[in-house]
Amino acid sequence: MNKSIIAAAVASLVSAPSLTFAQSSSDIETVVVTANRFEQPIQNTIAPVEVVTKEEIDAMQAKSMAEVLRRLPGIQISSNGGYGQSQSIYVRGSESNHVLVLVNGVRMGSATLGSSDLSAIPLTGIERIEYIRGSRAAVYGSDAVGGVINVITEYREGESLSEVSVGAGSDQYQVAKVSFAGEISNNLWGKFAGNIEQSDGFSSSSESTQSDDDGFKSKDIIAEIGGYVSTEWRLRANVFYHDGNVEFDYPETSEKDAVVSNYSASAEYLGDSLYSNLTAAFNSDKSETYNTGSDGVFQTDRTVLNWQNVYQHSEVYSFGGDRLVRK
Repeated sequence: MNKSIIAAAVASLVSAPSLTFAQSSSDIETVVVTANRFEQPIQNTIAPVEVVTKEEIDAMQAKSMAEVLRRLPGIQISSNGGYGQSQSIYVRGSESNHVLVLVNGVRMGSATLGSSDLSAIPLTGIERIEYIRGSRAAVYGSDAVGGVINVITEYREGESLSEVSVGAGSDQYQVAKVSFAGEISNNLWGKFAGNIEQSDGFSSSSESTQSDDDGFKSKDIIAEIGGYVSTEWRLRANVFYHDGNVEFDYPETSEKDAVVSNYSASAEYLGDSLYSNLTAAFNSDKSETYNTGSDGVFQTDRTVLNWQNVYQHSEVYSFGGDRLVRK
Protein backbone atom coordinates (compact mmCIF):
# COMPACT_ATOMS: atom_id res chain seq x y z
CA MET A 1 0.00 0.00 0.00
CA ASN A 2 1.31 3.40 -0.96
CA LYS A 3 0.14 6.64 0.58
CA SER A 4 0.85 10.15 -0.65
CA ILE A 5 -0.30 13.58 0.40
CA ILE A 6 -0.11 16.59 -1.89
CA ALA A 7 -1.09 20.02 -0.61
CA ALA A 8 -0.84 23.46 -2.20
CA ALA A 9 -1.65 27.08 -1.47
CA VAL A 10 -1.29 29.50 -4.38
CA ALA A 11 -1.83 33.25 -4.69
CA SER A 12 -2.84 33.93 -8.27
CA LEU A 13 -2.28 37.06 -10.33
CA VAL A 14 -5.40 36.34 -12.34
CA SER A 15 -7.82 39.24 -12.27
CA ALA A 16 -10.93 38.84 -10.15
CA PRO A 17 -13.43 38.55 -13.04
CA SER A 18 -11.79 35.28 -14.09
CA LEU A 19 -13.28 33.56 -11.04
CA THR A 20 -16.22 31.92 -12.77
CA PHE A 21 -17.69 29.37 -10.39
CA ALA A 22 -20.81 31.50 -9.94
CA GLN A 23 -21.46 31.58 -13.69
CA SER A 24 -22.53 28.94 -16.14
CA SER A 25 -20.41 27.99 -19.11
CA SER A 26 -22.96 29.49 -21.48
CA ASP A 27 -22.48 32.96 -19.97
CA ILE A 28 -18.78 33.21 -20.78
CA GLU A 29 -16.20 32.04 -23.26
CA THR A 30 -14.74 28.55 -23.07
CA VAL A 31 -14.17 27.58 -19.43
CA VAL A 32 -11.69 24.90 -18.34
CA VAL A 33 -11.07 23.24 -14.98
CA THR A 34 -8.05 21.04 -15.61
CA ALA A 35 -5.33 23.70 -15.94
CA ASN A 36 -5.48 24.96 -12.33
CA ARG A 37 -8.16 22.66 -10.84
CA PHE A 38 -10.80 25.40 -10.75
CA GLU A 39 -12.98 26.99 -13.40
CA GLN A 40 -11.47 29.83 -15.39
CA PRO A 41 -11.68 31.13 -18.96
CA ILE A 42 -9.28 29.35 -21.25
CA GLN A 43 -7.67 32.63 -22.35
CA ASN A 44 -6.55 33.29 -18.75
CA THR A 45 -4.62 30.05 -18.41
CA ILE A 46 -0.85 29.90 -18.85
CA ALA A 47 -0.76 26.20 -19.70
CA PRO A 48 -1.48 25.21 -23.33
CA VAL A 49 -5.01 23.77 -23.14
CA GLU A 50 -7.11 22.16 -25.87
CA VAL A 51 -10.84 21.51 -25.45
CA VAL A 52 -12.93 19.08 -27.51
CA THR A 53 -16.69 19.37 -26.96
CA LYS A 54 -19.43 16.77 -27.38
CA GLU A 55 -20.66 18.63 -30.45
CA GLU A 56 -17.21 18.47 -32.05
CA ILE A 57 -16.92 14.74 -31.32
CA ASP A 58 -20.30 14.15 -32.97
CA ALA A 59 -19.31 16.27 -35.96
CA MET A 60 -16.12 14.30 -36.63
CA GLN A 61 -18.10 11.01 -36.39
CA ALA A 62 -15.34 9.43 -34.34
CA LYS A 63 -15.82 5.86 -33.16
CA SER A 64 -13.16 5.72 -30.43
CA MET A 65 -11.25 7.91 -28.01
CA ALA A 66 -8.07 7.34 -30.01
CA GLU A 67 -9.66 8.85 -33.15
CA VAL A 68 -10.47 12.03 -31.23
CA LEU A 69 -7.10 12.43 -29.51
CA ARG A 70 -5.09 11.82 -32.68
CA ARG A 71 -6.35 15.18 -33.98
CA LEU A 72 -4.81 17.10 -31.07
CA PRO A 73 -1.31 18.63 -31.24
CA GLY A 74 1.62 16.71 -29.80
CA ILE A 75 -0.23 13.40 -29.44
CA GLN A 76 0.79 10.04 -30.87
CA ILE A 77 -1.16 6.83 -30.28
CA SER A 78 -0.10 3.22 -30.78
CA SER A 79 -2.54 0.35 -31.04
CA ASN A 80 -2.08 -3.41 -30.85
CA GLY A 81 -4.73 -3.97 -33.50
CA GLY A 82 -8.20 -2.77 -34.46
CA TYR A 83 -11.10 -1.50 -32.35
CA GLY A 84 -11.04 -2.77 -28.79
CA GLN A 85 -7.34 -3.64 -28.77
CA SER A 86 -5.03 -2.06 -26.19
CA GLN A 87 -3.90 1.48 -27.02
CA SER A 88 -1.18 3.69 -25.56
CA ILE A 89 -0.78 7.47 -25.77
CA TYR A 90 2.39 9.54 -26.03
CA VAL A 91 2.61 13.33 -25.73
CA ARG A 92 5.55 15.26 -27.16
CA GLY A 93 7.70 12.14 -27.19
CA SER A 94 7.19 11.34 -23.51
CA GLU A 95 6.50 7.81 -22.34
CA SER A 96 2.89 6.63 -21.98
CA ASN A 97 3.33 6.40 -18.19
CA HIS A 98 3.99 10.16 -18.17
CA VAL A 99 0.54 11.00 -19.54
CA LEU A 100 -2.13 11.19 -16.85
CA VAL A 101 -5.70 10.26 -17.78
CA LEU A 102 -8.54 11.51 -15.58
CA VAL A 103 -12.28 10.86 -15.63
CA ASN A 104 -14.06 13.82 -14.03
CA GLY A 105 -10.79 14.70 -12.32
CA VAL A 106 -10.28 11.18 -10.88
CA ARG A 107 -7.13 9.28 -11.88
CA MET A 108 -7.54 6.09 -13.85
CA GLY A 109 -5.06 3.52 -15.09
CA SER A 110 -2.93 0.70 -13.76
CA ALA A 111 -0.12 1.42 -11.32
CA THR A 112 1.39 -1.94 -12.35
CA LEU A 113 1.56 -1.01 -16.04
CA GLY A 114 2.03 2.68 -15.27
CA SER A 115 -0.39 3.88 -17.96
CA SER A 116 -4.04 4.00 -18.99
CA ASP A 117 -5.68 1.99 -21.76
CA LEU A 118 -7.65 4.39 -23.97
CA SER A 119 -9.79 1.57 -25.39
CA ALA A 120 -11.49 1.34 -21.97
CA ILE A 121 -13.02 4.82 -22.37
CA PRO A 122 -16.09 5.02 -24.65
CA LEU A 123 -17.24 8.24 -26.31
CA THR A 124 -20.80 7.70 -25.09
CA GLY A 125 -21.76 10.17 -22.38
CA ILE A 126 -18.72 12.44 -22.75
CA GLU A 127 -19.45 16.17 -22.47
CA ARG A 128 -15.94 17.41 -23.26
CA ILE A 129 -12.26 16.49 -23.18
CA GLU A 130 -9.64 18.86 -21.77
CA TYR A 131 -6.02 18.28 -22.76
CA ILE A 132 -2.93 19.98 -21.31
CA ARG A 133 0.36 19.26 -23.02
CA GLY A 134 3.84 19.84 -21.69
CA SER A 135 5.48 20.16 -18.32
CA ARG A 136 2.94 22.62 -16.89
CA ALA A 137 0.71 19.60 -16.33
CA ALA A 138 3.24 18.37 -13.73
CA VAL A 139 1.18 20.11 -11.05
CA TYR A 140 -0.64 16.75 -11.00
CA GLY A 141 2.54 14.85 -10.16
CA SER A 142 5.41 13.00 -11.80
CA ASP A 143 3.07 10.83 -13.88
CA ALA A 144 1.82 13.96 -15.67
CA VAL A 145 5.08 15.51 -16.92
CA GLY A 146 4.03 14.73 -20.51
CA GLY A 147 0.46 15.95 -20.21
CA VAL A 148 -3.00 15.49 -18.74
CA ILE A 149 -6.18 14.32 -20.46
CA ASN A 150 -9.35 14.94 -18.46
CA VAL A 151 -12.48 13.19 -19.76
CA ILE A 152 -15.51 15.03 -18.38
CA THR A 153 -18.93 13.36 -18.32
CA GLU A 154 -20.61 15.63 -15.76
CA TYR A 155 -24.12 16.83 -16.50
CA ARG A 156 -24.44 20.31 -18.03
CA GLU A 157 -27.12 22.31 -16.26
CA GLY A 158 -30.17 22.80 -18.45
CA GLU A 159 -29.23 19.86 -20.68
CA SER A 160 -32.04 17.66 -21.96
CA LEU A 161 -31.00 14.57 -23.87
CA SER A 162 -32.61 11.36 -25.05
CA GLU A 163 -30.72 9.29 -27.63
CA VAL A 164 -30.77 5.66 -28.76
CA SER A 165 -28.63 4.35 -31.61
CA VAL A 166 -27.50 1.03 -33.07
CA GLY A 167 -24.91 0.31 -35.71
CA ALA A 168 -23.11 -2.46 -37.58
CA GLY A 169 -20.06 -2.78 -39.78
CA SER A 170 -17.42 -5.05 -41.20
CA ASP A 171 -15.83 -7.89 -39.21
CA GLN A 172 -19.21 -8.44 -37.48
CA TYR A 173 -18.95 -5.12 -35.71
CA GLN A 174 -22.07 -4.27 -33.67
CA VAL A 175 -22.80 -1.40 -31.31
CA ALA A 176 -25.79 -0.16 -29.31
CA LYS A 177 -25.83 3.13 -27.38
CA VAL A 178 -28.34 4.85 -25.14
CA SER A 179 -28.10 8.24 -23.41
CA PHE A 180 -30.55 10.10 -21.17
CA ALA A 181 -30.01 13.33 -19.27
CA GLY A 182 -32.26 15.98 -17.80
CA GLU A 183 -33.84 17.51 -14.76
CA ILE A 184 -35.73 15.19 -12.45
CA SER A 185 -37.14 18.11 -10.46
CA ASN A 186 -36.34 21.78 -9.95
CA ASN A 187 -33.27 21.04 -7.84
CA LEU A 188 -32.36 17.52 -8.98
CA TRP A 189 -30.85 16.16 -12.19
CA GLY A 190 -29.77 12.80 -13.53
CA LYS A 191 -27.78 11.30 -16.38
CA PHE A 192 -27.28 7.79 -17.75
CA ALA A 193 -25.29 6.55 -20.74
CA GLY A 194 -24.78 2.93 -21.76
CA ASN A 195 -22.69 1.37 -24.50
CA ILE A 196 -22.47 -2.26 -25.73
CA GLU A 197 -19.95 -3.03 -28.44
CA GLN A 198 -18.45 -6.13 -30.00
CA SER A 199 -16.60 -7.33 -33.09
CA ASP A 200 -14.96 -10.45 -34.46
CA GLY A 201 -12.09 -8.17 -35.46
CA PHE A 202 -9.07 -9.18 -37.51
CA SER A 203 -5.68 -10.62 -36.62
CA SER A 204 -3.61 -8.38 -34.35
CA SER A 205 -0.44 -10.11 -35.59
CA SER A 206 1.25 -9.70 -38.96
CA GLU A 207 2.54 -13.28 -38.84
CA SER A 208 0.93 -15.51 -41.48
CA THR A 209 0.82 -18.38 -39.01
CA GLN A 210 -1.41 -16.32 -36.68
CA SER A 211 -4.10 -15.15 -39.07
CA ASP A 212 -7.02 -15.87 -36.74
CA ASP A 213 -9.48 -13.08 -35.91
CA ASP A 214 -8.95 -11.27 -32.61
CA GLY A 215 -12.25 -9.85 -31.44
CA PHE A 216 -13.48 -7.89 -28.48
CA LYS A 217 -16.57 -7.26 -26.37
CA SER A 218 -17.22 -4.34 -24.06
CA LYS A 219 -19.96 -2.94 -21.84
CA ASP A 220 -19.81 0.61 -20.48
CA ILE A 221 -21.93 2.61 -18.06
CA ILE A 222 -21.74 6.30 -17.17
CA ALA A 223 -24.20 7.66 -14.61
CA GLU A 224 -24.69 10.72 -12.46
CA ILE A 225 -27.19 12.12 -10.01
CA GLY A 226 -26.94 15.52 -8.40
CA GLY A 227 -28.84 18.43 -7.01
CA TYR A 228 -28.91 21.66 -5.05
CA VAL A 229 -29.44 21.34 -1.31
CA SER A 230 -29.64 25.13 -1.14
CA THR A 231 -28.63 28.07 -3.33
CA GLU A 232 -25.04 27.70 -2.08
CA TRP A 233 -24.64 23.91 -1.73
CA ARG A 234 -24.54 21.40 -4.58
CA LEU A 235 -24.06 17.61 -4.31
CA ARG A 236 -23.33 15.06 -7.03
CA ALA A 237 -22.31 11.42 -7.45
CA ASN A 238 -20.71 9.93 -10.58
CA VAL A 239 -20.14 6.38 -11.82
CA PHE A 240 -17.91 5.17 -14.65
CA TYR A 241 -17.76 1.43 -15.36
CA HIS A 242 -16.10 -0.57 -18.15
CA ASP A 243 -16.14 -4.36 -18.55
CA GLY A 244 -14.29 -5.68 -21.58
CA ASN A 245 -12.79 -8.81 -23.10
CA VAL A 246 -10.23 -8.71 -25.92
CA GLU A 247 -8.38 -11.41 -27.86
CA PHE A 248 -4.78 -10.99 -29.00
CA ASP A 249 -1.82 -13.05 -30.28
CA TYR A 250 0.91 -13.81 -27.68
CA PRO A 251 2.23 -15.93 -29.34
CA GLU A 252 -1.05 -17.75 -30.02
CA THR A 253 -4.63 -16.73 -29.35
CA SER A 254 -4.79 -15.20 -25.88
CA GLU A 255 -7.39 -13.20 -23.98
CA LYS A 256 -7.59 -10.38 -21.48
CA ASP A 257 -10.52 -9.43 -19.26
CA ALA A 258 -10.49 -5.85 -18.00
CA VAL A 259 -12.74 -4.09 -15.50
CA VAL A 260 -12.21 -0.38 -14.91
CA SER A 261 -14.41 1.61 -12.54
CA ASN A 262 -14.53 5.09 -11.04
CA TYR A 263 -16.93 6.13 -8.27
CA SER A 264 -16.96 9.64 -6.87
CA ALA A 265 -19.10 11.88 -4.67
CA SER A 266 -18.62 15.61 -4.20
CA ALA A 267 -20.00 18.50 -2.18
CA GLU A 268 -19.60 22.03 -3.52
CA TYR A 269 -20.05 25.36 -1.78
CA LEU A 270 -20.77 28.26 -4.14
CA GLY A 271 -20.52 31.46 -2.12
CA ASP A 272 -20.10 35.03 -3.31
CA SER A 273 -16.37 35.10 -2.56
CA LEU A 274 -15.54 31.47 -1.77
CA TYR A 275 -15.84 28.31 -3.83
CA SER A 276 -15.06 25.01 -2.09
CA ASN A 277 -15.20 21.45 -3.43
CA LEU A 278 -14.68 18.28 -1.38
CA THR A 279 -14.50 15.07 -3.45
CA ALA A 280 -14.12 11.47 -2.31
CA ALA A 281 -13.41 8.93 -5.03
CA PHE A 282 -12.53 5.27 -5.55
CA ASN A 283 -10.88 3.95 -8.71
CA SER A 284 -10.20 0.31 -9.59
CA ASP A 285 -8.32 -1.10 -12.60
CA LYS A 286 -8.28 -4.90 -12.85
CA SER A 287 -7.04 -7.06 -15.73
CA GLU A 288 -6.66 -10.82 -16.06
CA THR A 289 -4.83 -12.57 -18.91
CA TYR A 290 -5.24 -16.12 -20.25
CA ASN A 291 -3.04 -18.39 -22.42
CA THR A 292 -0.03 -16.09 -22.31
CA GLY A 293 2.30 -18.50 -20.56
CA SER A 294 2.38 -16.17 -17.58
CA ASP A 295 -1.30 -15.75 -16.78
CA GLY A 296 -2.08 -13.47 -13.90
CA VAL A 297 -4.28 -10.84 -12.35
CA PHE A 298 -3.15 -7.24 -12.09
CA GLN A 299 -5.21 -4.86 -10.00
CA THR A 300 -4.80 -1.28 -8.82
CA ASP A 301 -7.17 0.28 -6.28
CA ARG A 302 -7.02 3.97 -5.42
CA THR A 303 -8.90 5.95 -2.81
CA VAL A 304 -8.70 9.71 -3.23
CA LEU A 305 -9.79 12.59 -1.04
CA ASN A 306 -9.50 16.00 -2.69
CA TRP A 307 -10.29 19.44 -1.26
CA GLN A 308 -10.08 22.50 -3.51
CA ASN A 309 -10.86 26.12 -2.62
CA VAL A 310 -10.89 29.41 -4.49
CA TYR A 311 -11.18 32.66 -2.54
CA GLN A 312 -11.74 36.04 -4.16
CA HIS A 313 -10.83 39.31 -2.44
CA SER A 314 -8.72 41.93 -4.15
CA GLU A 315 -6.96 39.01 -5.84
CA VAL A 316 -7.84 35.38 -6.43
CA TYR A 317 -6.34 32.72 -4.15
CA SER A 318 -6.55 28.96 -4.61
CA PHE A 319 -5.59 26.39 -2.01
CA GLY A 320 -6.37 22.79 -1.15
CA GLY A 321 -4.93 19.33 -0.83
CA ASP A 322 -5.01 15.72 -2.03
CA ARG A 323 -4.74 12.45 -0.18
CA LEU A 324 -4.14 9.38 -2.31
CA VAL A 325 -4.04 5.82 -1.00
CA ARG A 326 -3.05 3.16 -3.53
CA LYS A 327 -2.74 -0.60 -3.20
